[in-house]
Amino acid sequence: MTPILILDGGLGTSLEQKYHVRFGPSTPLWSTDAVVTTPHTVLACQADFARVPVDVLLTATYQVSERGFAQTGSGIDRAGIPEMLERAVCIAEAAARQGGSGSGTSVALSLGPYGATMTPSQ
Repeated sequence: MTPILILDGGLGTSLEQKYHVRFGPSTPLWSTDAVVTTPHTVLACQADFARVPVDVLLTATYQVSERGFAQTGSGIDRAGIPEMLERAVCIAEAAARQGGSGSGTSVALSLGPYGATMTPSQ
């Protein structure tokens, strides 16, 4: 039988409810915006999931897009996106270690569908 793995879930909701991060039209990157602006908050939130424990932590990168970064004014251009993705992976890995569950929480890169970055007129 194939083992069932438990993923973290509701990162954006948890960031909003427990850590008072606000998402809206000025944050088209959702949780990725928090990776850029308040990485310690993402680390704390993901560590909460790791303490549950979960088997897999997803990186806070689902809404990553060149267009999204351009809309935020973060200063991250196309060439800087790989470094930002690596930063998000490092945050999730650190959160997994902080979880201390001893179960070997893994990290998976979360990349959303291209369609999530499109507008209806495209």
